[in-house]
Amino acid sequence: MISKCKRFRRRGSLLAQQLILIAISGMLMMLAIKLIHQTLDFASIYQGRFNDQRTMSLLSRHFRSDLHSARATNWIDASRLELTTLAGTRIVYRIENAKIIREVWETGKESNDAQQPNASDSYRLRDNQSAALSVQNDLATLIVETSDGMHPDAKTLPHKRVMIRAGYVSASELKPNDNASENANDKATEGANDGQ
Repeated sequence: MISKCKRFRRRGSLLAQQLILIAISGMLMMLAIKLIHQTLDFASIYQGRFNDQRTMSLLSRHFRSDLHSARATNWIDASRLELTTLAGTRIVYRIENAKIIREVWETGKESNDAQQPNASDSYRLRDNQSAALSVQNDLATLIVETSDGMHPDAKTLPHKRVMIRAGYVSASELKPNDNASENANDKATEGANDGQ
């Protein structure tokens, strides 16, 4: 009789140990899942930041290059800017449908459709980003603003404004024997102001 009680006690203690082990394993599994979830969230946030930085870098390069070669500008409103180079190439910047669109209309090169540009680039903005164009005193500015209110990661991504500025030389300022590359002084400044 005593031996049977001891056996039952051993079985009961083993069962309690297994229940504790299962509970600890479940808690560790929940912690591991939460950690994986947070890692994936951070990866997506930093991938988005990297994509934004790459987009802004490429946009800045194109915008400055186009303005340095421009000899005339036609600023229609905050969402449209037209540039004309000395060779007669027309470059249009448009902001619409959360995109900054760059279109190149080259003289002497006809596209398949007369309504279509020879080349076009599109820079997508995020839902919490807005952009505006302005021209003042031979200095064109493209502002891309990120608002923290609409972004789901507002605690980690502050309000940010990126300004891409570049100067251009108007046709009236050109002298007949001047080289355009010597006259086009780089007035470009790029600022990223964090309003924290």
